[in-house]
Amino acid sequence: MNIHPFIRTVVIIGIIFLITYAFADGVHYGSSWGVVMALGSMVSFAYSLHLIQKLQRIQREEEAEQY
Repeated sequence: MNIHPFIRTVVIIGIIFLITYAFADGVHYGSSWGVVMALGSMVSFAYSLHLIQKLQRIQREEEAEQY
């Protein structure tokens, strides 16, 4: 999967903006569950980015072994 780097960066910034907005909204209304959910979303998003990078690295290594 080869996505243009600019589009990928815009999508990542957009997702981080939405999660940050949810966090700020939770703090504003004093909702502890809102804060916990927003932080959980941020952690899961960071972990998914880590896994995507790891899978891409493995794919590149496998392609290099074939040639």
